Amino acid sequence: MASERDLTAVDIYNLTCVYSRCSEAAGKDMNLPNAARAPLKQQYADRAMDALRLAVAKGFKSVPALRTDADLDPLRQRDDFTALLREMARSN
Repeated sequence: MASERDLTAVDIYNLTCVYSRCSEAAGKDMNLPNAARAPLKQQYADRAMDALRLAVAKGFKSVPALRTDADLDPLRQRDDFTALLREMARSN
């Protein structure tokens, strides 16, 4: 298994996308009890944001990708996502 230090910024960005999609899927998973869906959705979204912050720290700078990548749609309404996007746009 690759260690975190072996992953590039793009690798970690792709991990962000996976966690974001998992968040969306968890929110729609009818096999989960109603009470379990929201916490699992939140957990995956939080992991996605942690990964995104790490990708940015490792050098990911593509503001256009953050604005248009459909994989990130589940994160777009989060305050921390919009704040990070704003911060990145200012620094580019």
